[in-house]
Amino acid sequence: MTGQPSLSDSLEAARRGDASAFGVLVAATSAMAYAVAWQVLRHEAEARDALQDAYLTAFRRMGELQSPEAFVGWLRRIVIRTALNRRRRSRRVWVSWEEAEIPPALDCEEERWSTEQWRLLSRALLTLPADERRLCERHYHGGASAERLGREAEKGSWRRCRLHRGR
Repeated sequence: MTGQPSLSDSLEAARRGDASAFGVLVAATSAMAYAVAWQVLRHEAEARDALQDAYLTAFRRMGELQSPEAFVGWLRRIVIRTALNRRRRSRRVWVSWEEAEIPPALDCEEERWSTEQWRLLSRALLTLPADERRLCERHYHGGASAERLGREAEKGSWRRCRLHRGR
């Protein structure tokens, strides 16, 4: 024996609340966990943040692990779930102002809009899915009423719902 506790011994001690034993588990699995988080996020800082969140979740939920042999797979699933949630929360579309299309005029006041207001509108429109963006354009710029858009659809409620979400 080298004096180094085994993974299963560290796991049992961590389940009893021993933070230093959990540190041994972190040291033993951090390379694997980082690789998994990086595969999902493709960004070093985001992967490291996801890793911290995942280890915190694992420490808090250690009592839920029923089979100590499954620790690595259990931790891997926590890392994947944490990284995917982080990626969903941070999903953004960035378009440079030069590349963005000039949004259509909303009303007679658009001539007084600042550059920043145009940027905000462009970014907001780009976050909508294409079909919802078309509905907003038809309603606000084409003059189509929500009722008319609803009548044109076989089931009008989905368009009203999407128009409301697009607002």
